[in-house]
Amino acid sequence: MNSIVTGLLAALLIFLALPRFVGALVQAPFEPLLAPLVAPARIAHPAGLAGGANPARKPGDIDQEIASRRTALEWIDDGRVWRALGAAQLKKARAENLGGTAGRARLAEAKASLLESLKRAPANPFAWSRLAYVEFLAGGEAPEIERALTMSAATGALEQRLVFTRLGIALMVWRGLTEPARLQMAGDIRTAQRLDPERLNKIIRRTGSTDIVRRLLRVRGG
Repeated sequence: MNSIVTGLLAALLIFLALPRFVGALVQAPFEPLLAPLVAPARIAHPAGLAGGANPARKPGDIDQEIASRRTALEWIDDGRVWRALGAAQLKKARAENLGGTAGRARLAEAKASLLESLKRAPANPFAWSRLAYVEFLAGGEAPEIERALTMSAATGALEQRLVFTRLGIALMVWRGLTEPARLQMAGDIRTAQRLDPERLNKIIRRTGSTDIVRRLLRVRGG
């Protein structure tokens, strides 16, 4: 009798684990591509937002990655998989003309996937940061970008890897940010200055925000 019960329990555990196992299996070829999701995201130059292919990735590879994530979602409804799908769709958008119909459609898909991810993991600062970036590329309204940035800062205050990503976006939409959001980003500027002054200076030059940053540092320094 005990052996029967043990066998049934083992079968049940295998059955419950099957969706997660299959989901991981179909994603396996692309697991190395998850690294950029937790690495500092590259900040796009405003003048370069017209798009253009990314020579590091072939369009076919990105399509396969997207298909893999979608297949995984048929087996397991997981926030991390939705986030990975959104990242892949963002890569697809950047490989196309962001100002064209196809590029805008890919950005809309990436936004939808990231929102699905945040429904399941609302405290993930990487997803919020990536959503802010997608909103920016899509020409979204400043309040939407600000919400994503501030949520990333609130949920990932200790995630130093996201500091430069948030700053790069915030400084490009600075005029549209509210005063509380600006003060919150000022904290990121202080952190960035301590972590990597050279990288911060590159972002400042790229976004043409020298006066803004100087003023913030002066105010924060008292």
